[in-house]
Amino acid sequence: MEGGELGLSLAGVNDKAGVIRVRNQVALPRGGTPSTHTLKVDIPRLPDSARVENFCLRLATAVGIRAARSLIMEAEGIPFVLVARYDRVLVETPAGKRLRRVHQEDFCQATGVGP
Repeated sequence: MEGGELGLSLAGVNDKAGVIRVRNQVALPRGGTPSTHTLKVDIPRLPDSARVENFCLRLATAVGIRAARSLIMEAEGIPFVLVARYDRVLVETPAGKRLRRVHQEDFCQATGVGP
C-alpha cells in the first residue's frame, strides 16, 4: 500500500470487506490502519445469508461457545452483517492506544495447499 491506499485480502466465498467501526459509523481503513470488522452482504444465491450468519454467531455465544461479536446493519436498503475481527489486539504505545494485527494462518496456508 502506497500513499494511504486501501489494501484488502479476505478469503472466502461471499463478498466482504475489511472495515473499521468508529462511533457507530463504518468506514474503510486507510494508511495501513488495521480493520476492526468484516462487513458481509448476502451471498447472491442464498437470500438472508448475512442474517443467518449473525443468528448463528449469537446462538453459539448463547450456548457457551466463544464466537465473534456481530450485528446486522443496513446501508441504502441493503442489509449486511458486521463481524468483529478476532485477530486484533489493542496495545499501549508511546503515541497512545493502537490496534495491532495478530498473525494467523489457516491449515491450507500452513501446509502450502492452494485453493
